[in-house]
Amino acid sequence: MISYKKLRLLLVEREMSWQELIKGVGVSQDVGVKLRNDKYVSIFTLEKICNFLEVDVGEIMSFH
Repeated sequence: MISYKKLRLLLVEREMSWQELIKGVGVSQDVGVKLRNDKYVSIFTLEKICNFLEVDVGEIMSFH
């Protein structure tokens, strides 16, 4: 199972809202909903998020 708990915690740590993330990355609201609910998003989208946040993919997600 994919978990984006690390991303949620990172946003809190950086005091960044989901809206700021979505706007900064340039993705749809649907992607934000998927991330908040630990649903599948494409590798391309994950790469865009990592580039925007300047982190490695392992810092925003985990597999259980």
